[in-house]
Amino acid sequence: AAFWGNQNVVKALLDAGADPNSRPWQIRERILCELILSERFDIADFLLHNGLDIKNTPSIRFSGDIAFQIAAKYGHISIMHRLLEYGANPNARRIRPDNYCVGENGCTAIEAAAWNGRLDAVQSLLQSG
Repeated sequence: AAFWGNQNVVKALLDAGADPNSRPWQIRERILCELILSERFDIADFLLHNGLDIKNTPSIRFSGDIAFQIAAKYGHISIMHRLLEYGANPNARRIRPDNYCVGENGCTAIEAAAWNGRLDAVQSLLQSG
């Protein structure tokens, strides 16, 4: 339901006792990444508020992007702050470099934001420490 952006169904499932962490981290991360890419921050925030455990481990579908890096890369400041509140690690690195992550160690969210020209995200990350 979350993957398809249906907040009413997500709410009904959680109200009925569904565990947002019942799936492996790869699935949870993929759903969170999809929600951020599709700008469904309402559902992402709802899941986080209802106990979704975010782990800063790279998801397979996004070549090592983690949800926080996707938010930074596209300048989604509000969800970046929410992810930080729920324990996202802004210094986590992608495991595989790509066209904007040069070097064998990958890159951090601030590097992804800078490469993508998202000055707003870079400034927000610098202010966050």
